[in-house]
Amino acid sequence: MQNSRKGFTLAEVLVTLAIIGVVAALTIPTLISSTNASKFTTALKKNLSTLNSVLQTNLANNDMGANDADITTATTLAAWFVTGDANATAGTDPAENLNVLRWAAADPTSVWLTDGTRLTFYMTAGGTGCASETADSFTIATAGACYVMVDTNGDKKPNSTATDAGDGAADVWVLGITPNSVIPVILDGATDTLPTTDVNGGTLDPAYDATIADTTQGSYAVMTGAT
Repeated sequence: MQNSRKGFTLAEVLVTLAIIGVVAALTIPTLISSTNASKFTTALKKNLSTLNSVLQTNLANNDMGANDADITTATTLAAWFVTGDANATAGTDPAENLNVLRWAAADPTSVWLTDGTRLTFYMTAGGTGCASETADSFTIATAGACYVMVDTNGDKKPNSTATDAGDGAADVWVLGITPNSVIPVILDGATDTLPTTDVNGGTLDPAYDATIADTTQGSYAVMTGAT
């Protein structure tokens, strides 16, 4: 009578585990990247909606959009979004419009929100109020060009710029600000220097790229599906 074989040999178990390990090594990073890309793009859409809601609230309350003559610098632009008053002082005046974790006099152009988002506002010198710009060719060099860097998970890694829809599960985006709306954009020119400090005033780690480069269209691609 032949003996029936039951179970697996040690060699068979080891081979099976090795195959499972190889498959996991190949698929898990892709799965994580895809999950993060979805999370970051969803957060971007939420922030775009929030900023537009603030702009429309200010417009309704003051009969003046982001072409407010008191908006002349990145600091006054940030104050206008945070409080509704471009002349408000970071760290002193209450944040009426946004759920703010930190907005301090030491870094008045950056705002950390309670949901983990970091917003850093920019305005090109020479303008009074935000200039009118087009989404598909947002010209940074225009006097009064207003825009905001959105880091959807604050100081946490990867701190990398999205150049296309969900590119590399990046978390850093740029949105343009016009007199009447906040818009996803394709940049015509590189942004100003990105911040180097974190929420505590220490060195940001990992660091951002020096700037967001010319032709970057991450936010535009997410909103329009164009690449």
